[in-house]
Amino acid sequence: QMIRFFELKKVLFGAEKLAKDIVFQDLSADDKKCLEEGSCQLLVDAINRSVILFLPGLRSLVPVESEARAQFYLEMRTVRKSEETQRKGIIAIIYAVAEYQDRKKGVGASVFARLATCLPIPVHGIHMCCDDFKEYVILRVGIPLLPAFVRAKFRVHFGTHMEVQYALRGFGIPAGSIPVSPTNSAPLLQNHFAWYLQAAFEDNRAHPTIQKNQSPRPTGFMGVSPAELMVRRPGEKLKNETRVTPLPGDILFG
Repeated sequence: QMIRFFELKKVLFGAEKLAKDIVFQDLSADDKKCLEEGSCQLLVDAINRSVILFLPGLRSLVPVESEARAQFYLEMRTVRKSEETQRKGIIAIIYAVAEYQDRKKGVGASVFARLATCLPIPVHGIHMCCDDFKEYVILRVGIPLLPAFVRAKFRVHFGTHMEVQYALRGFGIPAGSIPVSPTNSAPLLQNHFAWYLQAAFEDNRAHPTIQKNQSPRPTGFMGVSPAELMVRRPGEKLKNETRVTPLPGDILFG
């Protein structure tokens, strides 16, 4: 598996990155756009395991290679930053319900399958959520054909947003953890945007020499740079603060 991992890393980022961690500055503009738009996100379940959530309906209209590089960065950064993830592994959720069905109709599936088999991350559960009955039947028929070690981890959940999220509760995924509005099914990306800004800020600070001629500002999240991300209590004005109106990236603690 490690040989496959380094072969994939070479294809995605080049031979010069084989012995180095992939950091935010290694991503192209398309990679960052894909990462920012939230089709692949990091969550945490009830026992503090890392959950990688895929929302195919939010896939960015960029080359599949950029999607693969963004996913590689997110998953490997999660492993690098969390000893818990290294010990407990991850849970994967593919959430293709209603408007979150794959907007690219499966384009790049083989690339993502290769990514899943090459990354040195133990996957302890795979949950496929859908509301397309034909897709559900195909998945149910196909499960017995999977290798035994994959079949034991694979679960399919069919139904509405409420029904599949209720089913996930039985596997330790807390109610409300899927970032989808319960009223209008709109994506709730505030936590993901905060993660994105934090990742950019920490990598820029840890690798300042890489960012020559590069802007630390995110590619599109309302023009908020990582340096402008602030932590405060509601109504509190920080020392030497010149702006009053909170920005979308601010984190408020009550």
